Amino acid sequence: MDVALAIVAFAIVTSTAPTGARAQDPEHAPREAIELYERGRALYAEGRYEEAAAELERALQLDPGAPVLVYNVALVHERLGNLDRAIEYYARYLLVLPDDQTEERERTEATLRRLRGAAAQQRRQTDADRRQRERERIAAAELARQQALRERQGDGEGPSDRRPRRRGRFDVAVIATGGAAIGLAAVGTVFGVMAMSSRSDVEDFVVGETGTLDERTDLADGASRDALIADVLFGAAIGAGATAALLYFLRDAPEDDAERPARARARASVAPLRDGAALVVEGSIP
Repeated sequence: MDVALAIVAFAIVTSTAPTGARAQDPEHAPREAIELYERGRALYAEGRYEEAAAELERALQLDPGAPVLVYNVALVHERLGNLDRAIEYYARYLLVLPDDQTEERERTEATLRRLRGAAAQQRRQTDADRRQRERERIAAAELARQQALRERQGDGEGPSDRRPRRRGRFDVAVIATGGAAIGLAAVGTVFGVMAMSSRSDVEDFVVGETGTLDERTDLADGASRDALIADVLFGAAIGAGATAALLYFLRDAPEDDAERPARARARASVAPLRDGAALVVEGSIP
């Protein structure tokens, strides 16, 4: 009987015990519920709030209409920071309180308003923390991506800020071989024109009228010699031109424009004359 009176007369925090609890009839409290309540009080006194809440909720299942138990379960959840659970049990406490317990009802309603405001603030803070964590996660992922990109660039695997090297180096070697190709081709053209002119003279040569047979033979030999020289010069011009092209295209251009020499300009032409041809070469070399 003394234990039954204890569960009715005292809440976990005596100063805030609901007055409605004192109106409960101890004769109707289940013995097991009383034992669970006592264990819950002892655990609460030791600061073991979660274990106290578990014992009190088990007691409440056995005696669901006991205002003291409902109140104390709400109180323990409030101390644990489980605001939604505390609000749930305080609202349930209002339902089991007698209507004539005006002061206790007003105090409980004030507690509910306070906890609902705190819960709303807690949810807002939780949402803000979640958004902050998401921003930090995105920033960390972007930092890791940039770091990996820099590492790949260092290994030559990724895109680089350096501009791609332009192919083609125009320098003295290219100018020299290219100029030689042009010169050889021009001289070869002169000898080719001379050979064709000599052959035309050979065809028009009449022994006895134009000259002797030896003179005709010498003229024919000269035409053959000029043709052979022209062929050799044209072959050398092709070789020099190919060398100039390889020297240009197989090498990279200088990185700085200041290192790149000015382009040379050259132009060759052949002017036919009455007894042969003249080679005219014009241009400028920086």
